[in-house]
Amino acid sequence: MKERKAGNHRPKLSRTFVHQFNHGFTQDPLKAELEKIGQSQDETDLSRIQLALVSLDKGNYDRVIGLCTETLDTCPADQRTIPRLLRGTMHFLYGNTTEAKTDLIYVAQSDHATLKEKSNARIKLACLLLQDQVMPDEVLSRLNDAAELDPSNPDIFFHKAQCYMLFNQFEECLKDFRKCRELQGNNNSTCTFHIAHIEFRIRMSQNPSDMRPFATLEEQISTLGSSEAFVLLGQLYLEMKDFEKAEIFYKRALLPNDDSHNAVVFTQQAMLEMMWHENKDVAQTLLAKALLADPNYSPAVELIMDLELQAGNMEAAKEHYQRCLDLAKSEAELVSVVQAYQIGEAGHAVYANLGIEDQSPLRNP
Repeated sequence: MKERKAGNHRPKLSRTFVHQFNHGFTQDPLKAELEKIGQSQDETDLSRIQLALVSLDKGNYDRVIGLCTETLDTCPADQRTIPRLLRGTMHFLYGNTTEAKTDLIYVAQSDHATLKEKSNARIKLACLLLQDQVMPDEVLSRLNDAAELDPSNPDIFFHKAQCYMLFNQFEECLKDFRKCRELQGNNNSTCTFHIAHIEFRIRMSQNPSDMRPFATLEEQISTLGSSEAFVLLGQLYLEMKDFEKAEIFYKRALLPNDDSHNAVVFTQQAMLEMMWHENKDVAQTLLAKALLADPNYSPAVELIMDLELQAGNMEAAKEHYQRCLDLAKSEAELVSVVQAYQIGEAGHAVYANLGIEDQSPLRNP
């Protein structure tokens, strides 16, 4: 904790987490700059900022901030917006809100930034407010201001919709997802999936006993072939304890041409296995697959820690506890992990003193 407060801790980033974050940006100026580089991957052919962009794309996250800083040390004022936008984005992902704000505000206010660069920075600044637990109206006000300046940018409406979803304002959420899809040309499967999901939530809130919205959602999502959508269906059926349905959709989420959600799927399958069959060995095998797909996927590491605590394997539990601390991106995440470990450790000691098997409930990370 002291190390985090002193600013000396930089968590290890999950490839899954970075993908999920970037997935919300279809008008990403950083992605556009990366596409300009083409197939030239030899480091000797790349500038510092190009190397930073390629490092982000390849998952070499530890290199990016340093390369951006090296670029800024030498580049002229009219070429600073991309390195500062990239550096601010990385600070955001690492949970360093102070440094992230400094870079993103610079881009949002720079006379040298393009409209897309300014909009991208404004969206991320609004998202930072969520991390600071600012009132919802302030976050939405920032995004509305961005929409006034760049009304044809679908990314702004996508993030507005996500905010409304977070605040359980589903009618407004639906309007912005529909606007986002309209601006993207009505062919974006991610927006279509979210629209189907929110329509389902609205119908269920109106009549919780009516199961027909489930059938409608299942039909809509099945036509999309989206891994993210299949995961959602699996989670919904898991919540209902319809384990057979959950298993079907988790299996469908493992797409041969898209492995970006595999860590999520294997972790959810492990949770399903524990809730359904209580088979810790199979769950551990699935979690090993999750970490093979993404070694820094924290929900999988936390679930392994819980399983080791339940099994009384305290050395292994402590090892995974330390890994959880290394992956935590905020004080809140640190506190959650510490509390979970301490409760599990104390529970194991109580059960051991009583001479009975640990029956602690499994958390859902």
